[in-house]
Amino acid sequence: NQPTLQPNAGPDQTLCSQTDATLQGNDPGALNGQWTQIAGPAAGVSIANPSSPTTTVTGLAGGNTYTFRWTIFGAAPCSNLSDDVALSDLSPITNTISSTSTTVCAGTTVHLDGSTSTGGNGFYIDLWEQSTDNGITWTTLTGQTGKSATAVVTTNVLFRRTVYSGGCNAVSNQLPIATQASLDKNSIASTTTEVCNSTAPGLIIGSTPTGGDGTYFYQWQQSPDGSAFTR
Repeated sequence: NQPTLQPNAGPDQTLCSQTDATLQGNDPGALNGQWTQIAGPAAGVSIANPSSPTTTVTGLAGGNTYTFRWTIFGAAPCSNLSDDVALSDLSPITNTISSTSTTVCAGTTVHLDGSTSTGGNGFYIDLWEQSTDNGITWTTLTGQTGKSATAVVTTNVLFRRTVYSGGCNAVSNQLPIATQASLDKNSIASTTTEVCNSTAPGLIIGSTPTGGDGTYFYQWQQSPDGSAFTR
């Protein structure tokens, strides 16, 4: 009789919170093979075609490890042989970002707060990116590899963080920061620079400012010595 073929259930697999996976057993040739589940939650798990070496299994859930056995049946008097494969289905990675600064002046350094990630394998690598074309292209924030980040903004920009863990990754929400031009063109002038005591000076004229959001509030101050100013 033909000796039993040595079974190979394929390499162990790390999954990213997947509900299905494809097993990678070897071809039993003229013999028969069968998959069985021997460890991990069994409720809802289904082996689509147990006799196929490359069948699909469904009903998996993140945060669990499943073990499947590939058995090749030997023709009598040869014994059956088997090999096991583990599927580690990692929990989904949580990843959100926020900032207390949503509208700033150009040139402002903003602090970007990243949530403490969970899921994956418990070890995380953070990548921060920005986009100035509304998310069409993204560039890496150089030197920003921590849970949170800082960035100098000069124009309207989107930020995001990608968290990598155990071969899996999760992209955060996109955080918009609106940027306003710095205030400019704030100067004053007067038709008179010297007046007699108790005499009203000429009209003081202020320029029309630019920058900001286009709505301006004014506060006039005076000083007898050019040092201490009061309203």
